[in-house]
Amino acid sequence: YIDNVQVGPAVHAFGPVDMVVEDGYRRMGIAAKIVEKLEELAKELNMTRIEIVLKNSDTVAQAFWKNNGFHNTAKYFKKELI
Repeated sequence: YIDNVQVGPAVHAFGPVDMVVEDGYRRMGIAAKIVEKLEELAKELNMTRIEIVLKNSDTVAQAFWKNNGFHNTAKYFKKELI
């Protein structure tokens, strides 16, 4: 359990998380270290995958995740109702 939520392969244990490294600290390996720790924690919790949602226009983030072993496996569609 994490914060009274049962953790399992199909559970969003952490919910949405925004991760941003400020401009002055980029290209120093900080984000890669965060991802490494996230993967370790996920494995300890017997999670089977990590999913990332990115904007199509964010090519820098796409390259980061690809360079860290993630693969583009889906398209995400949405429609604003207001």
